[in-house]
Amino acid sequence: MLLPTYVYAIYVWHHRTFRDKWFRRLLTASFILTLITNKGIVGSLLSDVFTASGFNVCGTILLIFAVFRIADRLPENDSR
Repeated sequence: MLLPTYVYAIYVWHHRTFRDKWFRRLLTASFILTLITNKGIVGSLLSDVFTASGFNVCGTILLIFAVFRIADRLPENDSR
């Protein structure tokens, strides 16, 4: 469900050359937090622990902050 938001954020980062260091940090942290809840990457036990600890929720909140950072810092006259 987060895929469209990640696609938009990566599009802004690479094609609009959005070079805000806080945006990059928020997006990277969000991706890492949501990725390590995958059973194929960390195994079933750790995936359950990370999911129960709220890593998905924290990753989603960081992604929301990253999108708001785009809205706040992207130049208004950039109408591409």
